[in-house]
Amino acid sequence: EATDKLRSNYEHIILLGRSMGALLVLNESVRCSEKIKAVIAIATPLKINVTCKAITNNIKIGFKVKTTSPDVLSMIDKMGVEQGNWWQYASWLPRIADLFRLISITKHQLPSITVPVLAIHCQHDELVSSKSLTMLQQRLACATTITLPTSSHFHFSPTDFTTLQLAIQKLLPPA
Repeated sequence: EATDKLRSNYEHIILLGRSMGALLVLNESVRCSEKIKAVIAIATPLKINVTCKAITNNIKIGFKVKTTSPDVLSMIDKMGVEQGNWWQYASWLPRIADLFRLISITKHQLPSITVPVLAIHCQHDELVSSKSLTMLQQRLACATTITLPTSSHFHFSPTDFTTLQLAIQKLLPPA
């Protein structure tokens, strides 16, 4: 619905999605390719790799462990989970099932993507395998890829955030 509204108001659209949102914008670019000028896909979970760090960070959140870790604090912020409510994880099970369905759909859609794609992977991603980026490189001739060397799934380092901003600015038409 949001893309359809944008399509009716703007001639050129650039879609950006992170994690599950990256899967959504890749699929949307197939449906609306005539107006989509580019897609920015950050941490696209085509291949999942749950690391010990991810499990440890979730335990810290679920059991209210005091921490100043930027990764954990970013997880709390971006996931909207209150620290100490471990029981909320059970409510995610339907969304996790949705994620795996969407991964399968997206893998089948990759050959149909014709718009330019900027695919970004975080070197220290605790959930998304670097094989996801490799898959995008191999299956999308229209893909430009970058790896942010000091960022994780939920946290961008200041240096990597600047790199991310510059890469996105290159996609934008001149003002």
